[in-house]
Amino acid sequence: MKKVITLLLSVSLSILCLFTLTSCEKSTKALFKVIDVKLTDENYAIAIGKGKTELKNQINEALTQIDIDAIIQKYQDMDSVTTGYTIPNSAYGVENPLIVATNAEFAPFEYKVGTQYFGIDIEIAVQLAEKLGKTLVLSNMNFDAIITSVAGVEMEEGVDNEGYDTYTHCDIAIAGLSVTKERLDIVDFTNPYFTSSQVIIVNSADTTFDDCKSLEDVETRLSGLKNKVVGSQSGTTGEYYVKGSGDWLVGFENLAFKGYTSHALAVQDLINGNVSFVIADYETAKAVLSNYNTNAGIKWQKFVKSFFVYKGYEEVLNGLKTTLIIAILGLVIGVIIGTAIATVKIIPYKNLFQKVLSSIGDFYVWLFRGTPIVVQLLLIYYVALPLLGVKVPAVVVAVITYGMNSGAYVSEIMRSGLTSVDGGQMEAGRALGLSYPKTMFKIVIPQAIKNILPTLGNEFITLLKETSVVSFIAVTDITKAFQSIAGGSYEYVIPYCVLAICYLALVSIVSVFIKLMEKRFKKSDRSC
Repeated sequence: MKKVITLLLSVSLSILCLFTLTSCEKSTKALFKVIDVKLTDENYAIAIGKGKTELKNQINEALTQIDIDAIIQKYQDMDSVTTGYTIPNSAYGVENPLIVATNAEFAPFEYKVGTQYFGIDIEIAVQLAEKLGKTLVLSNMNFDAIITSVAGVEMEEGVDNEGYDTYTHCDIAIAGLSVTKERLDIVDFTNPYFTSSQVIIVNSADTTFDDCKSLEDVETRLSGLKNKVVGSQSGTTGEYYVKGSGDWLVGFENLAFKGYTSHALAVQDLINGNVSFVIADYETAKAVLSNYNTNAGIKWQKFVKSFFVYKGYEEVLNGLKTTLIIAILGLVIGVIIGTAIATVKIIPYKNLFQKVLSSIGDFYVWLFRGTPIVVQLLLIYYVALPLLGVKVPAVVVAVITYGMNSGAYVSEIMRSGLTSVDGGQMEAGRALGLSYPKTMFKIVIPQAIKNILPTLGNEFITLLKETSVVSFIAVTDITKAFQSIAGGSYEYVIPYCVLAICYLALVSIVSVFIKLMEKRFKKSDRSC
């Protein structure tokens, strides 16, 4: 099946490339420019959980032995770096791992091309693991979740936690993290390894800051602006600069902030006219400007190179497999939970125990229908499981979470299906001497499932699409796979269009399968 999908994608992309690769000169038209005034002075460092003093000292010692200046110089021209690192994303089965949290959409510090990792931080992480005698494992996740992944949750006394006072999913985080007072409250940092600053990116025709020569000039101009929207990557210094962050940054109440998963997307929205300007790290701003291109042929070249030369299709296929596993198993768990809840809720009350079970079912449905799936993922993965002292793969957590979430919806779907079955079916089963449970599971429930099949199919389609947020717990689904391809080239249009086509194909296949099942059921009805 994988070979068939890969072949179809290859043929489709090859045909498209024939039409788009006719002009391959790089566009020289400057769409945006960087205002050469530093807004902040900040230090990048490696985040470590509180109390891990020994690990912190080991990393500080190792950092003194790494030629960081040479690494930074290497990535001044990203196009010249053609060899990256293939690094496992799971510690299961890895001996003596160093699990590092990162967000591979922050070039030139960390980014992916196909299945390979590149960037300043990646090079540092590779050398750190070597010097510590460990095997590097990269947990690629959304930037918002990085600090949480190393912050840890305090364990109860007596819980085995490998000698640490906290439970964490990652040992360290290296992702262009600025040392701030807010972050120091929940994590520790190593010695700084890079000095950075924020700058403003504007459209090439924008003259708002042209006469600003100093930070004071820029901030005076910012304070006088009205009805302006500022874009930046969520959770970064750019957001804090606009909103304010305690004693560190004052903020601008007159400006509206719009957050993105990457700076490249913020710049794309700047071009689209949805934000007035973008605030980004200076090195990242340079990378965006040097890599962004409007030429369709160049865009396709970058995508094809990432997809085929660097084997991005392998990550897409693995992401597709993960998406299907989470959706299918999630629906199975959801049907089991939903059927149990629905059955309990329609049973006539005969004692207090049944009433209590029904109330628990009502509470369960209220809880999981009333909270977003992202919140449920974060709570279960970063809070509930650590408090219980349980370590399981993130994909297993995703399956369980989606199953529990689906169970709340399926319970209402199943309840409507059960009530749609004629009451005489239950009476007939009981008249034949079957117990209530046997009548339900052998007669009533099979008929209910047939009645709710279209709605159950819609629930499966919803699960397929909702898996796109599992990257919050460092699971690489098909969406995250295409995000990685896009993040390495700063070209989001083509990868996201292909991603949309993939989802449309998946949903279409599921829809056809559901229709075939409906026809099969109708045929069996006629034969009866």
